[in-house]
Amino acid sequence: MRISPSDEFLADLERLLLDQGVAPDQARAAAVAVGVEWGGQSVYIRLRGPYLARAVAAAYDGANVGELATRFRISRAQVYKLLNKANEADRPQLEQARLPGT
Repeated sequence: MRISPSDEFLADLERLLLDQGVAPDQARAAAVAVGVEWGGQSVYIRLRGPYLARAVAAAYDGANVGELATRFRISRAQVYKLLNKANEADRPQLEQARLPGT
């Protein structure tokens, strides 16, 4: 039996969820749900969308820019740009949390 690219994608998705600590039954259910929802369609997933900026910011530890560039298959400059975007997105919340006059 030949495995289609979509089956490979769903298997990769399930494996990725398992690697992220998602319970096996939930990882399988998520892969099945994606297959049911978008099966038979051509789906485009933007590489440099808002999810990438959040993932880079969450994984950033202050000294791992090169590692993040390799992990997310982007340049070091792009890592810095995404970190700046993430910081800009958090700024209104930080300013809102300050007390008046501080």
